Amino acid sequence: MRSICHQIVSGSVVVLLCGVATGTEQTDPHRASSLFLRAGTINTDAEPNLLADADGPLDPDGRYVLQLDGPMTPARRTALSATGAQIGPYLPMNAYVVRLDDPAVAELAQLGFVRWLGWYRSEWRLDPTIGQRPFVTAARIAQRAAGRSQLVVSYFDDVDSVTVLAELTQRGATVMHDSRDEDGRPGVRGKTASRMVSVVTDLDRVAELREIDGVLFIEEAPELSRRNDTNEWVIQSNQLDQTPIWDQGLHGEGQVGGHIDWPVNVEHCVFADEVEIGPGHRKVVGYRGALGSDAHGTHVAGTYVGDSGTWGVADFRDGIAFAARLSYSSAPDININPESLFDRLLDAQNDGAGVHSNSWGDDSTTEYTTWSEQVDRFTWQNEDALVVFAVTNGSSLKSPENAKNLLAVAASGDTPDENDHCIGGGGPTDDGRRKPDILAPGCGTWSASSFTECDWRSVTGTSYACPLIAGSGLLARQYYMEGFYPSGEATIGDEMTPSGALLKATLLNAARDMTGIEGYPSDGEGWGRLLLDDSLYFRQDARTLFITDVRNADGLSTGDAMSYPIEVLTDSEPLRVTLVWTDAPATMGTAFAPVNDLDLVVVAPDGTTYRGNHFADGQSDEGGDADAINNVEQVHRTMPTRGTYTVTVEATAVNVDTQGFALVVTGDLETGARAPECPGDVNQDGLVDGLDVFTVLGSFCNQPPCDALLDANGDGVINPLDVGFILARLDTCP
Repeated sequence: MRSICHQIVSGSVVVLLCGVATGTEQTDPHRASSLFLRAGTINTDAEPNLLADADGPLDPDGRYVLQLDGPMTPARRTALSATGAQIGPYLPMNAYVVRLDDPAVAELAQLGFVRWLGWYRSEWRLDPTIGQRPFVTAARIAQRAAGRSQLVVSYFDDVDSVTVLAELTQRGATVMHDSRDEDGRPGVRGKTASRMVSVVTDLDRVAELREIDGVLFIEEAPELSRRNDTNEWVIQSNQLDQTPIWDQGLHGEGQVGGHIDWPVNVEHCVFADEVEIGPGHRKVVGYRGALGSDAHGTHVAGTYVGDSGTWGVADFRDGIAFAARLSYSSAPDININPESLFDRLLDAQNDGAGVHSNSWGDDSTTEYTTWSEQVDRFTWQNEDALVVFAVTNGSSLKSPENAKNLLAVAASGDTPDENDHCIGGGGPTDDGRRKPDILAPGCGTWSASSFTECDWRSVTGTSYACPLIAGSGLLARQYYMEGFYPSGEATIGDEMTPSGALLKATLLNAARDMTGIEGYPSDGEGWGRLLLDDSLYFRQDARTLFITDVRNADGLSTGDAMSYPIEVLTDSEPLRVTLVWTDAPATMGTAFAPVNDLDLVVVAPDGTTYRGNHFADGQSDEGGDADAINNVEQVHRTMPTRGTYTVTVEATAVNVDTQGFALVVTGDLETGARAPECPGDVNQDGLVDGLDVFTVLGSFCNQPPCDALLDANGDGVINPLDVGFILARLDTCP
């Protein structure tokens, strides 16, 4: 362990914040000296180190890799920037692609935490499996037979798109998709757009493209494939005809669901309206793509938000969020232009969508591909979004359900077999993360039949479990936006827009162990089958709810921690604690997707410590190591000890920006338990200002119990760390 300190300055006040970093990177020399890339694992100890012996002058326009001896911190980032080094994409472990000059190298060599500097070699920029993956569509098979390949080329943010496209063309590549933003620049759609372009080239010329200076990584373009009346109560309560979420008036009113699929028959009675498609249409607010009537797209959309006109009647004709509306985009169009997934998700968000359902994927690879990266980048940049994907119907997990920030859905059986696995590939991901995340019924699902005016059919597949989870996400979103939390009933003044991380945590906290699948949690069922009523608290429920939702701007840096005291009244309800964070996207070409690492630690009233994801016999077990790879961590106790639990979120390694998170706790908790709406407002006057600073300065307490109201960062004591916590959040409330 070592101390990490950095300064927070506000006006004439300077506070030195110190914490302790305990990440495994500092104690595992193998990981500390490795780069985990798609091109292979690179041992930097065996590579030339330019810090010690630069071979001639450096190229200020060149790309280098700089590796630290541990996670990034604000102080380290400041010191690196002071050398003139331009810090670019993150590479695992603890490394960054940088641009620099000779004076910068001399200064970097004086920084004790910089361990290695080398070239970003051209062979690292190319997926070694190009030309090997199997295809199923006639077009891609014929293309391969002709000795050509469709590729996705990712390039650096600081590169002019026109230059990249010109150099690709000079090397024999044909640009497939040349989107332009408002400024007319090709290949880009604004500052948040994908820095990617699709091209086709001869297989024997692929290696030439990696020599283009601005290229970050090249991979073969993905190939899209489909992932083919009891559901309503099974997913809400699992009690015959009991729909407690609907009974509270939560049917999806005011919500929009994003939907990327094959054409939806908008004339089917569950979608039809005399009004033109758009904001005034009762079901479809946006439709991007050719109108049509596809069996898959129509059935999935019906399960998601379809409304037969019999609201409140629990039959197979209604979608789980039947009062919500739909924003549709064409999946075949994304297959043609793989780099456009980000833009289609953004289109749905601009239509008002907070949850996005996708029952398709790329069944020919397990790699973290362009679609995985686009999902993670979209959710990182748009924190209110929850993206849901069906996993493959094959035996092993594929892409892009291996993305970190989405909910990956497999299918359970329908009643009476809801605790059995129906269909869906198992994990883990290539880098060891747990997927799928959650299950819902997907065997014999009834929904809209595409070639009829108002009829239904039954089908099986993960495709039909996915919209049940996405629709449940819409119901949970409505719950928070209508102010049901914390009182359990819609309350004016309590309305809030939940982050995607909070929605994901809410759904996963409500997942139950499936008795028909061995082990829990597992790579077959993830966290289990959704039972939504287990998380959403309504007045008079025995199980109560605590949440906190911290956005990235107010998030943690390496070495920081935030703690919350939770009072458990009885052991009559299981205690469930779920931590979720929306991680920064991995850099294309890397083979280890995790970037920022938070850890969940729960200390029981008797002092027993439980770490996130350390389970035995279906519940959390004391001890164990911290989970360094999953961005979902849970602690469960079936019969919790009565008393005060301390729930702590530790920032073990935050390598990119600052990291927000969502925390959901359920059990027989003291009513009214709630994280402050204005973190740092210790005097409760509705503002975070100098008065809060001076209140804390006059109330230091180093030995618990301390005044919980004045303990701004929730670590159990009142000290300069609380002052720094407040200073970092000045003027953030109201």
